[in-house]
Amino acid sequence: MATAKQAAAHIDISERRFRQLRQQGAVTGPKGGKGGYDLDEVRLQYIRALRASKGDLAGVTQSGVADDIAAEKLKKLRIENARLTRELVPVDVLELYARKLGSTVKDGLDALVGNVKKRLPHLRSSELQMIRQEIAKTSNAIADFNPDHERAI
Repeated sequence: MATAKQAAAHIDISERRFRQLRQQGAVTGPKGGKGGYDLDEVRLQYIRALRASKGDLAGVTQSGVADDIAAEKLKKLRIENARLTRELVPVDVLELYARKLGSTVKDGLDALVGNVKKRLPHLRSSELQMIRQEIAKTSNAIADFNPDHERAI
């Protein structure tokens, strides 16, 4: 059995940091009062705390880590459920849909002048040219569209 000072030295930390770990529950108290630390147990608890926190020991307890893991699993399940029920859609799917929609609109705009010319044969070439120019402006705006994800959110 070892003192707190000896236990801290055994795991290569200061006594102050060792006391912090005790207060956070990462290391359990001595068995049998002063000088009652089992060095093997202290080392094992310290290693577990390091593994659980990946280097950040602030507020680590075994039950706290388990709670965090459970919360992350629940969050993941909720996201997956929302995706399956179509409440959420991945951004890449939305981008693909937007590209297809833009392509469909552009195809419709490209065919517009020919359709107008067939239905309204009395239009002069200058009027058809004006329609072509407006369609070109709209087509260019569609082609230049670049969604700003950060601003959209």
